[in-house]
Amino acid sequence: MIKAPEKTEERADNVTSMKKYRRRVTGSRVLSFAKVTVILLILLAVSGTIYYFRDELTAENARIILSYFTPDALKKNESLPERVSFVTDTRNSYGIYKNRFVISSVDGVRMYSAQDSQEEYIPMICQKPVMQITDKFILNYDMGGNTLSVINNSSAAKTDTYSSSIITARMNTSGCFSVVTSARGYKALVRVFNSNMQEIYNWYSADNRVLDVDISPDNKRACIAVLNTQGTALKGGVTVLDMGMTEPVGSVITGDMVVIRAAYKDNDCICAVTDSALIYFDRDGERTGSYDFDGKYLRMYCSEPKDHTVVVLGRDSVQEDVTLLSISNKAEGEFSSKISDGVKAIAADDDKIVVVTNNRLLCMGYDGEIISQKPLDYDVRGVSLDGDMAYLITSSSAELINIKE
Repeated sequence: MIKAPEKTEERADNVTSMKKYRRRVTGSRVLSFAKVTVILLILLAVSGTIYYFRDELTAENARIILSYFTPDALKKNESLPERVSFVTDTRNSYGIYKNRFVISSVDGVRMYSAQDSQEEYIPMICQKPVMQITDKFILNYDMGGNTLSVINNSSAAKTDTYSSSIITARMNTSGCFSVVTSARGYKALVRVFNSNMQEIYNWYSADNRVLDVDISPDNKRACIAVLNTQGTALKGGVTVLDMGMTEPVGSVITGDMVVIRAAYKDNDCICAVTDSALIYFDRDGERTGSYDFDGKYLRMYCSEPKDHTVVVLGRDSVQEDVTLLSISNKAEGEFSSKISDGVKAIAADDDKIVVVTNNRLLCMGYDGEIISQKPLDYDVRGVSLDGDMAYLITSSSAELINIKE
């Protein structure tokens, strides 16, 4: 009788192979389940976010969100336009908003982008247009007129027409803003709106005119530059308002120094720019320090940087030999630089200062060191700064340059 060959080893190999196959299939199923779960969670999160912010979702916001998932090679069209031509007007204001060059003029706000040769236009008639640009919005109003607009992307999110003339307005980085108007029987009315454009506070000034206003970063307080015109002498000062109180938290008279600008550097530091000194206050309006200009004439200033205030001082209002200074929030001078060829415009952020002279464009750090400089062979009248890029404003155009190259 013939015996069949032994297949024990072969059967063992088959069993082992089958176990490995089952493990692979099971692992693949587990991995597929995990992937599906992650995808579902992402979809739920995105759906929830879209539903929560449904009132604020615009085509522009969607474009910004999608840009985070776009390869860098495809983002070249997101750059700023290299050159913009326009009709000159001394009343124009200029700035940069979400990769657009923006011009505020007597007939409205225009935005120019590299993506689209057509300008975006928001009509608004102003005799004296004033524009402020933040990361979220554009605040545009007619100083001495009655109209104010808060622009979100390419549409007017809120437009108000007031019965009294607008004295000044200011918006903070979170979108909370204040509008100061004249008021019958009072020197001024200060109104505060949240980022949803809802009025949350108002205060009437009975004795002092209001020259400037600012909102604290936490949206809880406002500081105003006031001017007392009672009697024979003008008296400037700063008043601090709390949104939860009807009466001012503090009010300080600076004497015969007129406060041009009152700015929050942070929640606990207020800088008042006067014609003869910088004066610093805490959140309650208590004076903490000052930096005197030693009799020099204040030619121009920039208070936007968080930790610094930049001023240009001269012996008079026309002399070309001037001094550029940076002052810290502790009222201490950080550096002083003599400039012999005049200063026509300045701009500053938290990292650098850009200076336009009659002959040069200077970029400086807050240690006083020159980062870069370029000769200028044409008439530059202003500068708008956006990171390492800047627009040089002439009488009829804006030219985009890299200030560090």
